[in-house]
Amino acid sequence: MIDEETLKEFLEEAKEHLEEIEGNIIELEKDPSNSAVLDAIFRTMHSLKGASGFLNLQKINTLTHKAESVMDALRNNELENSPEIMDVILNTTDILNQIIANLEETGEEGDVDIDEVMAQLEDILKQKGMPSKSEEEKEQNKEEVKEDKTAGEKYKLTVEVPDHLIDFVEEAREIVRALNNALLSLESNPDKSEEVVQEIFRYFHNLKGNSGLIGYKELNDLTHKAETLLNHYRTNKVPLDPETIDFLLSLADMIEKLIDVINLDDVSVSPPDISEFSSRLDSLIEKVTGTKIENKEIKEGANVEGSAVEEISESEEVEVEDEDLKIFKDTVRQQFEKIFLSLKKLETESTNAEYMDTIYRAISTLKNACEYMEFEEQKVYAQRVLTLVDQARKKGGDFSLFVPILSQEAEILQDLINKEVEKVEAKLKKEKEEEPKTPEEKIIEEIEKGPEVTDLKTEKAYKEIVGEAEVAEVSKEEKKKEKREVVAEAKENKKEPIKEAKKPSTAAVQKAKVSSTIRVDHEKLDHLMNLIGELIINRNRFVQLTRELAEGKKDINEIIMNLSETTDVMTRISNDLQDTIMQVRMVPVKTVFSRFPRLVRDLSRKSGKKVELITEGEETELDKTVVEAINDPLVHIIRNCVDHGIEPPEERKAKGKPEVGHIWLRAEHEGNFVVISVEDDGRGIDPEKIKKKALEKGLVSAEDLEKMDEREILDLIFLPGFSTAEKVTDVSGRGVGMDVVKNNIKKLNGNISLHSEVGKGTKIVLYLPLTLAIIEALLVEVGGEIYAIPLDNVSETTKISKSQINEINKRKATILRGEVIALINLAEVLGFSKNGQKDILPIVIINVNDRKIGLIVDSLLHRQEIVIKSLGEYLGNIPGIGGATIMGDGSVVMILDLSEIYSLATGAKT
Repeated sequence: MIDEETLKEFLEEAKEHLEEIEGNIIELEKDPSNSAVLDAIFRTMHSLKGASGFLNLQKINTLTHKAESVMDALRNNELENSPEIMDVILNTTDILNQIIANLEETGEEGDVDIDEVMAQLEDILKQKGMPSKSEEEKEQNKEEVKEDKTAGEKYKLTVEVPDHLIDFVEEAREIVRALNNALLSLESNPDKSEEVVQEIFRYFHNLKGNSGLIGYKELNDLTHKAETLLNHYRTNKVPLDPETIDFLLSLADMIEKLIDVINLDDVSVSPPDISEFSSRLDSLIEKVTGTKIENKEIKEGANVEGSAVEEISESEEVEVEDEDLKIFKDTVRQQFEKIFLSLKKLETESTNAEYMDTIYRAISTLKNACEYMEFEEQKVYAQRVLTLVDQARKKGGDFSLFVPILSQEAEILQDLINKEVEKVEAKLKKEKEEEPKTPEEKIIEEIEKGPEVTDLKTEKAYKEIVGEAEVAEVSKEEKKKEKREVVAEAKENKKEPIKEAKKPSTAAVQKAKVSSTIRVDHEKLDHLMNLIGELIINRNRFVQLTRELAEGKKDINEIIMNLSETTDVMTRISNDLQDTIMQVRMVPVKTVFSRFPRLVRDLSRKSGKKVELITEGEETELDKTVVEAINDPLVHIIRNCVDHGIEPPEERKAKGKPEVGHIWLRAEHEGNFVVISVEDDGRGIDPEKIKKKALEKGLVSAEDLEKMDEREILDLIFLPGFSTAEKVTDVSGRGVGMDVVKNNIKKLNGNISLHSEVGKGTKIVLYLPLTLAIIEALLVEVGGEIYAIPLDNVSETTKISKSQINEINKRKATILRGEVIALINLAEVLGFSKNGQKDILPIVIINVNDRKIGLIVDSLLHRQEIVIKSLGEYLGNIPGIGGATIMGDGSVVMILDLSEIYSLATGAKT
């Protein structure tokens, strides 16, 4: 039975891998000679094969293994790339996607037929004299048997809190992905060798530190050796040769396998044999440095006792930074406080095993911290004390005899660590004195000395420097994140150092992790923490003002002024808090856009058309919920572009157009909206055809058609059941799609507009709110009720006299600054009885689907920020109403759906 958490991790990665493969295949079709893309497809397929093999997913493993062989033959020039081969690979990814979907739904691969595509892959390989299926399987079985024979014994990892191990696995997988990408980019961009080697070194360094903290000796051994090897290349600025890059890529696969075998349920690991990779690393280190490497034996079941590689030279040691030392000192202080407090408690409660457990955890944390700082002597001594404590724990009973011994050992360990820290501090101080500070560093130091900034010029200079250095600081921030992991155990049970709180089950922790985890930049969390601090201070100010008001000692006018100031501060804090939370939820639309190149490629092949998709603005960010909801609407629109919009090559050529049709998929910010547009250079939409079909289907009356302008006629395609297709295809033409698109966009509180010109093309624009939660609204009164109009749709407010209303094309309108504005009486649309109209009428000018409309209301109230609430299943879909909000006095105000209001007013059937 596959572990649920492991399976979820695999499925997420598999979907990413398959999307990446499909995108790369489309790139490869444009440039078949691109070896970098070939390598990327091969590596991704290889990763899928390895992961599926570990989870014993036979169908996925069989398919990916065969597809990997084809890609390997292509990149080694044993096969000539062709569209037919790419079609087979894409068919393979389709079947893999189907199996992945089955695994998500049922946990099983399902009854998916892979024989046909396997035969196709087999035929491709046989044509070039590749090994037959049976030969490959024999070889694979040999490798599996070999791995089984050399697999290591199962042992526990030194993690007290399961959540920490989950964090380690997630971060380790990300590092391995980044490591693979960096190594592949090194092959294709050798000019950036120095920069990329630095990145690769950092990835191995991070993995080494993190694996040391959890006591994963095999992973720590490999990454430490790899770090030593890379340290030589980066310090001597020597480029990596292709052979070494190939080996490091295979090493990344082994590291991934080491991560895969971690058992999150019982916090243990059954590692595969790493001797081959370890020996190869030793040989490479010896080759590049000329120094013989002496291996330290890794004992079964033991914790990581040290690096498996002796340091090459002092110049190649991993340097300790101020940030490392600061976190290490804090960790040491906290752990010794726990140890000495527990020893003191044991003097009076000598049979309490909880105190001995606390000492064990504290010393284990100290040992791991010394391991990370590479304090060898201190780490060995901590292990000796840890063994002593463990013996006492296992013996149980009265611990009074152990207290004097442990007190003495703890003091010795503390003294050893303090002396080593003093040496490092002296070394850092000397280095700082020898290296003069730049003016920029002096400014930053002055600012960061304290929380208060008095010199505005200095503050401005600081912001400019930090802003310019933002990109360069990324690696530093990653390091800080890594260092925080060192004190993770120290922070656990901080408020109650002796008695350990009851821990939830590992399964519960894992389940919560999957359902609620979101990765957030720690700077945003720091900012949130600062805002919470300001909020508490301001709350206390309100309490103080309430007390002053109750006592009646201060002048009431002074209290009112202070209350007003405090409210303004609260408004600023809440706005900042809201903005920061919104930023946390933002994700780039690239996650959706990346799926469409494959869709367009398949549709164009099926229809016999030549179509190219061009995407722009992929980094535009949108609320996570909105991004997840726009996939289906965009699929409908793009399908229609290919099937209805783009003409066949012969027709385009006859019209003087290029044979290749184009579809542009764009995203950009516009005010508080993200605008996503889909545009094609096809045949466009003929309004006369629209009118004819609408009448045939009885969707609109001839009388209503006469009143409609061209835009309103085009909007009829959004009505249910509407289609102008001459024949039904398996892509579109059934009259289902555009009404679904409109409804889905409406659910997101967005709008959709359509522009088309016959013979030139069509453009569909989606206006999506940045967030679904909070908006600014204009409150108006209609028929004695208050309604909210989203402020983003409001162009302006004005007042006109009754005499300024005219009838144009059987509709009410007015002329405002030379522009004709159609008028809608909200009271009539919402079903209120007509009251005697005033001579002066308040008007709200709104933008709906690129049209300016004037809403006649009874009175204009004020603008206000509101929280959007859905109407729920009980109220259902009320025409003209998009949601509701709760006011400060507890009353409920309805939010108007302006697109629906317009449709109701014009009489269009929806």
